[in-house]
Amino acid sequence: MRILLLDGSTENDTALKTTLEVIKKTLNYSNYDVKLFTLRDIKIDHCLGCLDCWYKTPGLCVISDAGKEIVRAADESDLWISLTPITYGGYSWHLKKLLDRLIVILFPLFIKIDGDIHLRRRNNKKSKVIVFGSMAAENKELEDVFKKLVSHNSINFHGKCIVKTVLGSNCTEDVIKGMVDDALMRAGVHK
Repeated sequence: MRILLLDGSTENDTALKTTLEVIKKTLNYSNYDVKLFTLRDIKIDHCLGCLDCWYKTPGLCVISDAGKEIVRAADESDLWISLTPITYGGYSWHLKKLLDRLIVILFPLFIKIDGDIHLRRRNNKKSKVIVFGSMAAENKELEDVFKKLVSHNSINFHGKCIVKTVLGSNCTEDVIKGMVDDALMRAGVHK
């Protein structure tokens, strides 16, 4: 199994830092092909919205930066695991910028999924998606918006959203380990 690990956290998010360490420790004892990208440390340009990746250079972004390598890894991965602080019910800007660049893995033809119109994925792969989001304080409304966003984004990329976990800033390592173990088990990843 190929696993893409996208760290969209900020340097001072202790809940996500602990989550990442638990995930790395758990996956370290397996035979999975894991690629970790710490997005805050990688220069990735914003999507231009030019759609050249659909028409002029099908399947290839015209921007030459580290985003190309990450997009390739996402396209080949069976499981995407993302970590992000929840910002107004959405992703961190580091993760959002990369997700916008993933449009290159979609084909500009429409299909209907559960009554909604979506784009086809170029390689017909169905990746599983796990997203760990953190908030400094409990906010049910933002949490619900975040969970809907993750679910809809998973459908857009023809993935199956396994879990959308929201961590508080005071989550203990044992609680985080339980969340990670449950999410990975539900995604078919076993220790």
